[in-house]
Amino acid sequence: MPLIVVVILHFLVVLSYSSPIRGEISGEFILFPDIETINHSGLAKNSESEDSEFGAGIDFFLTANYKKLRFLGEYLLAKDEQELERLQFGFSFDESTVWVGRFHNPIGYWNTNFHHGRFLETSASRPAIANFEDDGGILPMHISGLLAEGTYAYGERGLGYSFALGAGPSSTMHGLEPWDAINPSSGKQDISATLNVFIEPMVYAPTKFGFYVNYTDIPTQGITATGIQQISAGLYGNWESFPWRILSSSFYVHTLLSG
Repeated sequence: MPLIVVVILHFLVVLSYSSPIRGEISGEFILFPDIETINHSGLAKNSESEDSEFGAGIDFFLTANYKKLRFLGEYLLAKDEQELERLQFGFSFDESTVWVGRFHNPIGYWNTNFHHGRFLETSASRPAIANFEDDGGILPMHISGLLAEGTYAYGERGLGYSFALGAGPSSTMHGLEPWDAINPSSGKQDISATLNVFIEPMVYAPTKFGFYVNYTDIPTQGITATGIQQISAGLYGNWESFPWRILSSSFYVHTLLSG
């Protein structure tokens, strides 16, 4: 029986800033360094698994607000990966914000509430169904285009939504690859659309329940099929009452190959 020991260290550095002129420009610069090592013992001699694995990285997270203008950027620098994960420019009005750029697709709960800086996650790793594309994920977790989101109060309750429309990932021999903001002509993309709706028993409180539906056309590169049509949908809920928390999600995924 092999023994697997996982050691993960997460750190958090937060720098908040505001402009000296009436505090009109404000935001945060956050660093999420992490170190991960996995040691295996008791493996068979002919096993292809390594005795140990080591990973390290740092996630740079930046936000800025100026009146109704918004900016969000996230860059991941890791041992085997360097990628501009998010680059969003937004405008806020009433109870909604409209963004353009590359962003996290509002699929379910996990992808919109946690990100590449794993310090904030509630578990040692992401659920496999919510993995990012470069970690073997099967869903379009990043898309580039238009994102509208907001929450409206009805008494003490809240009704929220996210709607995303843009370019989804392509499929290669290495898995799904979203649009690269640094090298925009490196791949092929097609349409992806997502609607996420949720209710909050207490507006802006962490407890919420919702559903999402997504449709994505996925072009293929270097594989037999010429295209993939994927439909996914799911229900999710996050209930919190200190010191307890219950987080649950369900997914349905239908994939059709063409060509």
